[in-house]
Amino acid sequence: MLKNKEALFIFSLFLIFFPAYAVLNNAIIFILDLLFTNGDVSKIFNYNYTGNLVGCLGHAKLLELKNTHNFSIVNGIIFVSFLISLSCWLILLIKRIKVKYSIWVLIFLFSLFLYTSLQFISIIIFNYKNLDLNYFQDNYLITITSIITVILAIHLFLKRLSKKEKLQLLILVVPSSFISAILWLGYIGPALMPL
Repeated sequence: MLKNKEALFIFSLFLIFFPAYAVLNNAIIFILDLLFTNGDVSKIFNYNYTGNLVGCLGHAKLLELKNTHNFSIVNGIIFVSFLISLSCWLILLIKRIKVKYSIWVLIFLFSLFLYTSLQFISIIIFNYKNLDLNYFQDNYLITITSIITVILAIHLFLKRLSKKEKLQLLILVVPSSFISAILWLGYIGPALMPL
């Protein structure tokens, strides 16, 4: 299982997980910015290696933009990313996927928003004492989509994946994703796309 081309493909694919996550989020921000705010977000946002809107000044300016534009960039990013994951999950439900390795590409795309969802849910779990109803009202979209995405991931793992695919996920995907995080977030990302 670990000495074939499929294993190498899976490991390599998830080795680029964090660069792909950053590029996808930056691309979604850029496209939504062009479509809905005429480039106002690009004036304040640094397209960076994390793929997230970072910095107090950036967030303050973004809150100002919410008052002048009908569309929230943050909710747009969440919604588009969720739709990508949901679409991949629906395709994965079709058991007759015949293109070689396509199941792993779909799992990879599904995992891009799953990562965001797990991050958000971990914030809720570790900070539950400091959260109030206003927090959930302000973050209703990511709360709902994160819960749905985690439920879909559990369903995918328990009902859709074969024993071999589950083993590959645990032996290949998890370690290569951790290596990706260390390399991209610690070294390569800051050098190529600084904050």
